[in-house]
Amino acid sequence: MLLAMINGAQDTEEFGNDATYMENKTKVGLDFADSSFNDVEKAKDIMKNITDDIATVTNAKNIMSAILQDDQVNNKYTTGIVTVGSSVDGEIEVISDEDWFKPKFKSEVQFLT
Repeated sequence: MLLAMINGAQDTEEFGNDATYMENKTKVGLDFADSSFNDVEKAKDIMKNITDDIATVTNAKNIMSAILQDDQVNNKYTTGIVTVGSSVDGEIEVISDEDWFKPKFKSEVQFLT
């Protein structure tokens, strides 16, 4: 079915650049598949911005590259740890980046909230 869509997609004045649009989405999709990128929500955000303009492919690849080089993950599996009385740094590589850290508390210490 996908091949039928791709084979049926054409770049025409009347209907626009469907073939180029599909080709650009395919290029970025294949990059996702070849990488260790596994954040489905960010992938959806990146893919929705792909158009028939090749610059959107370049932008998507740059964003994905920055995310893959991220210094801290943005979920509960983060390896970033901050202990009481210390500080840590994180770099925001792209606009949508978030750096998560796990707090490490000492036992027998009370914290007021």
